[in-house]
Amino acid sequence: MLVADADASFRRAIADLISAQPDMTVVAEVGDGERALALTRSLRPDQLDLVLMDIMLSRRNGISVAQHISATDPALPVVIVTASTSDDDLFDAVRAGAVGYLFKSIRPDAVIQALRDYARQGALPMSRVTAASVFEYFRTRQPQTGPVPAAELMARLSARECEVLLLMSAGATDREIAGQLRIREHTVKQHVRHILQKAQARDRADMLTRLGRPSS
Repeated sequence: MLVADADASFRRAIADLISAQPDMTVVAEVGDGERALALTRSLRPDQLDLVLMDIMLSRRNGISVAQHISATDPALPVVIVTASTSDDDLFDAVRAGAVGYLFKSIRPDAVIQALRDYARQGALPMSRVTAASVFEYFRTRQPQTGPVPAAELMARLSARECEVLLLMSAGATDREIAGQLRIREHTVKQHVRHILQKAQARDRADMLTRLGRPSS
């Protein structure tokens, strides 16, 4: 595991915590984004299978690093761990390809459990707090171009539909969404259909356009 954090005290503490686990190893620590990218290239694929990274890094921020890793080495998962409570940061991290988003305020044992959950299940479930942040993000920022205003749409969506919508906006396919949320692809398709109905969107492309992401 690679730990990337500009805060040397936190970086050392989380690296020590991880290294104390019998099933986890920290192969490198770094405080800046450019160095993090260089290490991912030199350590992959044999020595590195996960990056634990803050957003606030020197030289290149964590969002940019995650985006680059997602584009060049999509098999390498990035988990964001940050003190930021910004909804923009959450949304940008998911769009950049991060597989999880943890707050530094959570208990140390919860960080370890989250990492084990990812290793075992291949996904990190979205917490209630994170899901609520996603609702607020779309409520305040979704372009008002469709027949259903953002606030009204968010009130109609379930928490699970909100998770699906967030991953849709990040460009994930139904299969990728299913893997991320640990549900069946058929279930994802049902959620997508319900979202489109509630948004009165013509199709997925129309929905993505409203989210500010042109469909490919």
